[in-house]
Amino acid sequence: MPSQTVKWTVLVNHKQWEQMAKEYQEARIKLKGSRVVVQGELLLEPHFMVEKGSIGVVAYKIECVDAKKAIEEKSRTL
Repeated sequence: MPSQTVKWTVLVNHKQWEQMAKEYQEARIKLKGSRVVVQGELLLEPHFMVEKGSIGVVAYKIECVDAKKAIEEKSRTL
């Protein structure tokens, strides 16, 4: 029986990754378990398969929902 979990491999460029890391560091939260919105192009059979059976996405835009929310709340309290 197939797995019920969908696994994703998301490709982001260095600039996107650095911006994400900066936001998570500023918000003082961890990436694992947080919500991230990715806009990009699907690769259903990527040749680089980070994890077998995963779906690949080349990210055009990536947004850290939880980090942005935490930063906004922090700025409202100051």
